[in-house]
Amino acid sequence: MVAGCGEFGYLFMIGVLLLIAAIIFCGVIITKRCENPTARLLAGGMTTVIALPSLTNMFMMLGLLPIGGVTFLFLAYGGSAMIANAFALGGIIAICKESNSNIMKCVSSDPNRELHTPQK
Repeated sequence: MVAGCGEFGYLFMIGVLLLIAAIIFCGVIITKRCENPTARLLAGGMTTVIALPSLTNMFMMLGLLPIGGVTFLFLAYGGSAMIANAFALGGIIAICKESNSNIMKCVSSDPNRELHTPQK
């Protein structure tokens, strides 16, 4: 993360942090809106799989935790960690689609709101 600030600048890294925060926020909202208990547990677990390594890496770069070998979400070359994160993100999106709604409807404040108003 610190190397990314040196290479691409602080605005790029702030954008990356905002994207990760948005992914975690959407995962939490999708988890809360699930009616199926199994899907809720899966979405919550996959959101945790994405959130914990990201937060751990951020805390390590801030000096709040000792530095370990945790890869940063979708940026660091992690191999199997990259595959696990991609499957977790895909699982969260599949759970949201399975609940008969799309991503924007899942994260909106009103779950019954339509994305567009029908023309009469």
